Amino acid sequence: MAFLKDSWYCAGWSHEISRKPLLRTILGKPIVLYRKEDGTAVALSDTCPHRFAPLHLGELRGDAIECPYHGLQFRESGVCILNPHGGPITAALKVDAFPIVERDLTLWIWMGRADAADAALIPDCSHHVAPDFKALFTYIAVGGNYELVNDNLLDLTHVRFLHKSFQAPNAGVFEYDLIQKGRTVTSIYNMLDTEKSSMLQMMWPQGPERVDLYNDMQWNAPSNFRHINRNTGRGQPVDQGITGITSHLITPETETTSHYFLAYARNWRREEDAFEEALQAGLENAVRGDDEWMIAHVQNRMGPTSDLMSLHPVILQTDSAAVRARRILAKLIREERGGNAAEKAVTVA
Repeated sequence: MAFLKDSWYCAGWSHEISRKPLLRTILGKPIVLYRKEDGTAVALSDTCPHRFAPLHLGELRGDAIECPYHGLQFRESGVCILNPHGGPITAALKVDAFPIVERDLTLWIWMGRADAADAALIPDCSHHVAPDFKALFTYIAVGGNYELVNDNLLDLTHVRFLHKSFQAPNAGVFEYDLIQKGRTVTSIYNMLDTEKSSMLQMMWPQGPERVDLYNDMQWNAPSNFRHINRNTGRGQPVDQGITGITSHLITPETETTSHYFLAYARNWRREEDAFEEALQAGLENAVRGDDEWMIAHVQNRMGPTSDLMSLHPVILQTDSAAVRARRILAKLIREERGGNAAEKAVTVA
């Protein structure tokens, strides 16, 4: 499977990266992540070019990482700076280094051409550090292809069937829409005049019993989401309710597995530690216990392929945003590879 390489992917949350080397496979490539003595993050290929030993099993020597097998040392540029066995250090004795940017408590990695890495293209996650919001961070391993996760997030109609704690006993009116601007797709899913779900009751116990829920799920190619969720009393302005802004940053691990980095920022009950623990548990249960559980089952039914469209699935009207994103991503990958393959025809049932 081809991945879009000239793009920014989340490599981890800032608190995950330390002086202890961390292995993370991204786009099928094992990457070692660590911090230099000044705190700057480094991303290198995890495979020593000598005997292919995993570098993350080695130790840091100053700002360099030492191979655990024969002691070769590589600096942040990937260049070998020490061969303890003597002899010349040739140009071949190096590992790939990847551009990395740390912003808004998030570590971003560029897996493509280094000279094309433009930090201005990094998705906006400023809500992670916004003064009026409090953010929590978590990570979930997904046993499915990353585009299945894209599909799941762009079609929030699954919420009232898959997520029991988010189901309202008596739902009201549902609204759907999508907006495309360039390589960005926004899926709009609103529930108006509905009772509160058990999850929303836990989150906002003092809120009214009948509420309007507004969801804007913005997808940025290849797989980074900014989800704005506004909950307010029935017929009331949104600024009289509560707002949550979620980062769903999906990074392909392999063709059939994904990294799911989730950050949830809220503008209410920001100082309540017990509430934050309950909120994090509820969100993790929704993603790990519901979404990941179902996506892994879907991937299992798909077999070894990661290409959902090759299996000719039935497409519903509520899949419109997901199909739009798939077409944009396929086009970007073709353009990056210089291909001209025709887009797969998709019929909406």
